[in-house]
Amino acid sequence: KAELVSKKLSEDPSFIWAIKKDWYDLDFVYLREHPDCMFFTHFRNIQTAPDYLDYLPEKAVETQIKHIIDFYLHTERELDRPYPYVSKEEMDNHVARSTDQIEKRLRLKLQEEVRELRGKLQWEGNLNEMRESRFL
Repeated sequence: KAELVSKKLSEDPSFIWAIKKDWYDLDFVYLREHPDCMFFTHFRNIQTAPDYLDYLPEKAVETQIKHIIDFYLHTERELDRPYPYVSKEEMDNHVARSTDQIEKRLRLKLQEEVRELRGKLQWEGNLNEMRESRFL
């Protein structure tokens, strides 16, 4: 399948939109199958977002979040169809691998920041006692 997709993309760069149709529609399938997912419980309620990325124009993140919410709440799609370019299993595996990588990187970043605090904080109390009490 990868060779076929690569060949079609090299022949017609606009073919990417056929692939993206599978990709986006599988997002909609996920939302249909998971009505209690974070998109519905949290993400759709975002009203504002800080400008964390100073290299983007002001309000760019907030604007994109609003676009995503509108897209997934107000777009009708035909979802009960074959997915020739990206299967549900491939998408699920991609999301799982990506999520794992993001979690690992965030954990490492947090560990680095904690290590930077070594020797800078004054600890009060019995650390060993506190560690042991977590498991009782």
